[in-house]
Amino acid sequence: MIKLGQIIQSIKPSATLSASARAQELKAQGRDIISLTVGEPDFDTPDHIKSAAIDAMNKGLTKYTAAGGILPLKKVLVEKFRRDQDTDYAPAQIVVTNGGKQAIAAVMSVLLNSGDEVIIPAPYWTSYPDMVMLAGGNPVIVRTRADEGYLMTAQVLESAISPRTKMIIINSPSNPTGYCYSKAELNALAEVIRRHPQGENIVILSDEVYEYLTYDNIRPLSIAQVAPDLKEQIVIVNAFSKAYSMTGWRVGYLAAPLSIARAVDMYQSQFTSNVCSIAQYAALHAYDDNYAFPKMMLIEFEKRRQIVIDKVANISGLSLPVNPRGAFYAFIRTEGLIGKRNGDIVIKSGTEFSSYLLEKFDIAVVAGEAFGDEHAFRMSFALGTESLIKALHRISQAVTSVN
Repeated sequence: MIKLGQIIQSIKPSATLSASARAQELKAQGRDIISLTVGEPDFDTPDHIKSAAIDAMNKGLTKYTAAGGILPLKKVLVEKFRRDQDTDYAPAQIVVTNGGKQAIAAVMSVLLNSGDEVIIPAPYWTSYPDMVMLAGGNPVIVRTRADEGYLMTAQVLESAISPRTKMIIINSPSNPTGYCYSKAELNALAEVIRRHPQGENIVILSDEVYEYLTYDNIRPLSIAQVAPDLKEQIVIVNAFSKAYSMTGWRVGYLAAPLSIARAVDMYQSQFTSNVCSIAQYAALHAYDDNYAFPKMMLIEFEKRRQIVIDKVANISGLSLPVNPRGAFYAFIRTEGLIGKRNGDIVIKSGTEFSSYLLEKFDIAVVAGEAFGDEHAFRMSFALGTESLIKALHRISQAVTSVN
C-alpha cells in the first residue's frame, strides 16, 4: 500500500468547509438546515464586475497571463494601496493570486524553512496552523482573552518570540472574532518587533481580507500604515472575495517587499501559473463603483449584527463578550452550558454544542475548537434576516432544551 507523505498526514481538512459539507449532506436528505458556516457574503457579485468579465471574453482575453497577474490590475491595486492606506508599492511588488488563501500559503512556502516558527494569535482563522505545517514550519499558538477583546498584547507577543520566530500573523478585522486592532495596539506590536534582538528578521503577515467590513465608524488600519519603518518586513494579503462578493472567482493579491514578491511570483509560475484571465479582468473593474457595493453590504451586515447581539444577550448560557467590530461573524461562548445535558448528550465544550445544534435543531455552525478555542462556536450572519432570526430562535431552543 502506498503511503502518503508525513506532512499531509498531519493536516486536517478545513473545518469550515467540513461543517458546510455536513450541512449540505443533511439538506440533501430533506432536512431544513440553516447553515451559518461558510464565510462568504450572501449577495451576488455586482453587475459591473460580471459585465467586465463578459466584455473580456468577447474580446478574446482568454489566454495565459503573466504568472503574477496582469499589469493593469497590478496598477489598480497600487492605486488602491495609495488611496486607502497611504502606502506606496510598485507593480512588481504586487502578486495576483488564486484567492487570499493561496497568497498566504505561497508566502509561507517561499519564506519558511523546517522548524521556523510562526506566531498565531488564537482564536485564529482555521487554515493558518495547517498552512504553516504544510510549508514545513511550526505554528506557535498564543492565547488571547475574551475580556481583553481577543487582543494579542505586546507582552504576549514579546513572550512568544524565540530565536526560531520567522513570522507573525495579524488578522484585522479578525475571522472569527471580528476584532479590529487600533492604531495604539498595532503600534505596541510594532514596537516589540523594533526593539527585539531578532526583530529585523521577522516577517509580519497582515491578513486584511475583511478590510471594508468594519462597524461603529471604525476605520480599518494596516500595520503598514502605522509602522511604515517596518514596511520591508510586512506582507499584506487581501482579496476581492469578501468586499465584492467574488468568493468563487478566486482573485486574491499581496503586496510585499520586492524580494518576497518576486519569490512568490516564481513559486506561482511553477505551482498554478496565473489566476483565471477572465476573473482578473473582472476584478480590474471592481473599484469602478467607488466602493458603493461594499458600503451597501456593510449597511445590511450592520443590521444583522445588531440582531445577533440583541438575541444572544437574551439567551442564558451563551455570551458574546466581544461585539464584532468587523467581518460578518459572531464568536459565541458556551462556558455557561458546560455540564448541561439532554438525555445521553452532555455539553462538554463548544464542539458538543455545535454538533447538538446540527443534529437536533438543524443549525450548522463551526465549533470553536477549529479556531483554537474549544468553548465557543462561530456563526456567520451573512444570510437573509428572516433566516437569521429563525436560526437564532432555534439556537435559543437548543439552549433551553439542556439542563
